[in-house]
Amino acid sequence: MTNTMMRGKRIRKLVKASNLFVISSLFITIIFLLLPFIFGLIVSLLTYTPGARVYEVSFTIENYLYALRYWSIIYSTIGYSLLLIAILITLAFPLAYFLSFVIKSERIQFILLFFLLTPFLIDWSIRMMAWYPVLGERGFFNYLISWIFNSLGIPWTPIKMIHTSFAVFFTWIQSYILFMTVPIYFAMLKIDPILVKAAETLRAGKLQRFYHIIFKLSLPGIVVGSIFVFVMSMADYATPAIVGGGFMTIGLVIVELVGWLLWPQALAISLVLIFIALAAVYLMLKVTDIRRLIY
Repeated sequence: MTNTMMRGKRIRKLVKASNLFVISSLFITIIFLLLPFIFGLIVSLLTYTPGARVYEVSFTIENYLYALRYWSIIYSTIGYSLLLIAILITLAFPLAYFLSFVIKSERIQFILLFFLLTPFLIDWSIRMMAWYPVLGERGFFNYLISWIFNSLGIPWTPIKMIHTSFAVFFTWIQSYILFMTVPIYFAMLKIDPILVKAAETLRAGKLQRFYHIIFKLSLPGIVVGSIFVFVMSMADYATPAIVGGGFMTIGLVIVELVGWLLWPQALAISLVLIFIALAAVYLMLKVTDIRRLIY
């Protein structure tokens, strides 16, 4: 009887703790996600009178029609994000495979992952400005290429790398490769090596083993990494502004509109961007069940 009563008390404590966790999570979601979204939606429906600097409440889609003027920039920003995802998958998948299946020591795996994490221990603005002596016309890359070409007797004129699309993508790759590598790495850690050996025993070819076991079981990690990269690159405006020299993305357009105090138009474009991101995330989640990355 005593044991039963003790179990009942433990269960009640667990239920109270779980209820507290749910309530606190719901409170945080409402305060920091739902209410700002509703406020932004209301402001995006306001009418702006430039001369009087007055905002009038009117339920109109005028600001959303205004957002269509920037559809070409929205379209190109989506293209940049998808291209970045493709590049990062190409780079991160072999790296995650190397960490998971080639490196057997967990300590070495941790050290290599720590090196990927190290740049994030430095302030973001310092990391951005550090690319100037690397990608500048008199920077490290141009110096290295000049030295190689001059050693071969080939004349070389320094090229402009900073304030170009190349600099933006190069910086994006360095900034986001961790967010693509780690989910794929965790997905590969859950792959049982016995599956690969069983497929080999059944005379499956290397390509078959790779596609049906390694690649398919790594899809949850690829999808999670792609979601991270897509959302962050779509919203990023500082990288194109600093190292891209104004490389136009929809994030920069929103910042400019905020600077001109055109908040309803800026919020309308932001909400359009949110809906596009949510639609993209929904389509990505249809590819595979990301819960397999946890369970």
